[in-house]
Amino acid sequence: MRNADGSWTYNHGDPKKILTLAEVVDANREPDFFELLQAGILRGSLGLFSGDEANINAVHGGELWRQTGVNWETTTVRTDVDLRWVHQMEKYQVIQIGANMIDQFDGDSFPTEMLLNGETFSGIENLPYVNSLAQTVLRPPPGPDGGISPNAFQAYVHQWMTCSLWNPHQNASIASADSPTQFRLLVRRGEVKPWVAALHANPGILGRGVPPNLQGRDFEKNPSWIQFQLSDYPSAFAEPTRLDYDKTIVSEPSNKVDQTMGGVPWKRVGIYLGWSFSPDTAFKVPLGAVLPAPPPAVPRLDANGDPTHDYRAAVAQTVAPMNVEMQYQDPSSSSWRTYQTFYSLHFFRDGRGDPYMAPGEPAWATVSLLSFNFKGPTPDFREAWALGPLDPRIARLNLSNNNNNPSQANFIWTWNPRSFPSGPHFRLRSDNWLHYVDNHTTTPLPSPEINYTYSTDRDFVRRTADHAGGDNRDAPLAAGALSKRPVMLNCPFRNVAELGYVSRDLPWKSLDFFSATSADGALLEMFTVGGGGAGPSATLETVPAVTAGKVNLNSAPVEVIESLVSGAVRDYNLTNQEVVNSTVTSAETPNLSAALFSGFRNPGPMQSLGEIPARMPAITVLDAVATSGIKPRREAAARALAENSQVKTWNLMVDVVAQTGRSVQGGFVVEGEKQMWEHIAIDRFTGEVVDEMREEVMK
Repeated sequence: MRNADGSWTYNHGDPKKILTLAEVVDANREPDFFELLQAGILRGSLGLFSGDEANINAVHGGELWRQTGVNWETTTVRTDVDLRWVHQMEKYQVIQIGANMIDQFDGDSFPTEMLLNGETFSGIENLPYVNSLAQTVLRPPPGPDGGISPNAFQAYVHQWMTCSLWNPHQNASIASADSPTQFRLLVRRGEVKPWVAALHANPGILGRGVPPNLQGRDFEKNPSWIQFQLSDYPSAFAEPTRLDYDKTIVSEPSNKVDQTMGGVPWKRVGIYLGWSFSPDTAFKVPLGAVLPAPPPAVPRLDANGDPTHDYRAAVAQTVAPMNVEMQYQDPSSSSWRTYQTFYSLHFFRDGRGDPYMAPGEPAWATVSLLSFNFKGPTPDFREAWALGPLDPRIARLNLSNNNNNPSQANFIWTWNPRSFPSGPHFRLRSDNWLHYVDNHTTTPLPSPEINYTYSTDRDFVRRTADHAGGDNRDAPLAAGALSKRPVMLNCPFRNVAELGYVSRDLPWKSLDFFSATSADGALLEMFTVGGGGAGPSATLETVPAVTAGKVNLNSAPVEVIESLVSGAVRDYNLTNQEVVNSTVTSAETPNLSAALFSGFRNPGPMQSLGEIPARMPAITVLDAVATSGIKPRREAAARALAENSQVKTWNLMVDVVAQTGRSVQGGFVVEGEKQMWEHIAIDRFTGEVVDEMREEVMK
């Protein structure tokens, strides 16, 4: 049902769910798009609910531990009207995938909004998404410059939530002609209180800044936003980019800070979180918020036997969790529409690092890793840890504590592994979450990472990610690695296997038609892009029941498979997705076709086109055509075969020769002859003759 605001509400028999095919039969009707989509994806690969409900702890891990057992780290909890975790429920992931399919198909870059059971899901488009949220802290010097107050005696510590955005698509900088131009980052739910903690190895001792010596923010009473125009960022966030002081409009002056400290200009724009009164000790950093105390003559040891020391760190304490939203402005109505939300954000860092240090400060080069884990790659700042999703488009797997540079994509060496799923479904070393782009069993990993970095779905199957077995561990996260990133088509699908461009609503995973672990193969059997017409006149009756000219993969000779694969489209031009960029060459075809020929016959005949992914050659064979790790190229053969082949009919040809003549002693004298070829298609499963054609042979 189309709503007045342009969104769609899904309600086809039950407002709270998508019916199963059995329930559709009981309703005596044909299944709809979402019901077929739900049936075509293996159920165990949908939803997210790992861990041991009877034993919630760090060892058993998973969603249960992150959502209920970790209250001092950032969590993203989203519940529906029935108080069920949204990301746990299969139906919501199906709705999200369906919206993603629609937005790959349509030509604009305005996200499709789908509602089910009161929950809204926006399709992924060629837009910037939140790449990181960083806690930025400053102790401003006294004086009027910069407009930050209070600042008397340099005794006040102010905090902001700064942000970087990223559009992680290959064609990020190539905007559709029909795209949003105005965006904003918005916080309109939650409450935080800033304070400074005195720490010894771990947070715990509350320092100065307790009420009434602090002023926090209640965003439900006073929402805060940062607005920007996409054209002011020439790269269109094709790489992770921090929002710029000079290219933004803010809801309040305190969202911007412009200071010169130690001769170094320092400009930031962020959501202002408030201040705390915290005159420091002799160890105070003049221009930053905190400074580690000098190490004692006799080092103290922490619980692990490692040296430790006292220091101070600023903390944004969560009173009520925040919702952080990305919005675009609808040009037709000037209203703001949300297309990404991080729910129930606990913006609370554990204090292991100094939130800000200026380059001129004496501790810049000597600060201990125990107190300041990262020194950013750029020389102008060293800021607090950032929080970032594993994939900027996907909120499903939480935000995690990352490094101190909010403009980086490949957040590696995260401090605490409990930021991530663990337990029976997940094995992640704290420094290896970037392997979500891989998740491949045969990828050689340096010791001791082997068997540590992977994730499984709810059915305990470890499913291959888009870059599985690729040539670079951090692709598509590495700067400039455009070819390893997803693509937005923004044009109609040319064959059903182009569904492989559609995000699966998991980090760096799209619908999979190239690997043996695919849970999506049945979609090749259930959907088609041929026939049916378009618009209100399209009906089921216009889809032909029989299509001539398709090849039976179970019996096709290798030469026929080679003819289908040769010249197959590997990828399209990024500027115009309707123009072919490269194809499978004649030199690449023989090895690929031979591997396909073998796979289609072993371990036996295929019963459905849905088996194509499981019968595809090894990744090493595909990458000889694909260029290692480029997912659309890996699926070139699947796309070539999906619309031009079938496995459900036997195609027979009977050669009939009819002769007339006279019988003579010792033989037969032919006086006339006619030859006919009878082509018959027989359903393998029912034995029904589904089509026949007679062809006269003229000599």
